[in-house]
Amino acid sequence: MRMITQAIAALLKIMGLRQAGQFEQAQEAIDQTLEGLLGLKADLIKRLDDEALLRAVTLNDQVDVRRLEIISDLFREQGEVYAAQGKMTESRESYRRALFGYLETGLASESGQMDPELNQKINSLLSILNVENLSEDALWALFCYSEQVGEFKQADQVLNNLAGRPGVMADLQPEIVDFYERLSGLSPQELRLSGLSHEQVVEKLARARDALGTRL
Repeated sequence: MRMITQAIAALLKIMGLRQAGQFEQAQEAIDQTLEGLLGLKADLIKRLDDEALLRAVTLNDQVDVRRLEIISDLFREQGEVYAAQGKMTESRESYRRALFGYLETGLASESGQMDPELNQKINSLLSILNVENLSEDALWALFCYSEQVGEFKQADQVLNNLAGRPGVMADLQPEIVDFYERLSGLSPQELRLSGLSHEQVVEKLARARDALGTRL
């Protein structure tokens, strides 16, 4: 808890440094805070892929969601620092890492319910990164998160985007059928709240089953 409290205080300091245009000091503070949270040197943290980062905050198969969310906050703030300097490639990569962390935070939540603050952070990054530009792994995480929190229309749209990627459809087709089968078991009211109708789901399920049967 002390580490988390210190990290939150550092995050506020970093935001102040960025707003004051002290970008080098802000980056140094980000690196130091990430090192404290992960127990790794900053240059090594930068080389970690998404799965390695997730393993670094996992103990006994349990993700430390509070720590992961703050780490994601730091990556998001790093993205802001880079953007303020016109370093857009670096900025997008930091935003992407933040989005991954937020999605995994949501997926690892014990409640399985939408956290409005976390959801706002995710949607804010999606507006910057654009779903069309996300990797297949990121799209899959977004699909799983969207379904988990009851954003079924968004899950449907993300799944369609993923299915349109070259070489993905063959492996994804069974998952598409399973998804619409799960939705077909929901009440029409639950579906309407997310922007889908029961009729749409039945039609999509029939098409998905036909496509799967053709492939088999």
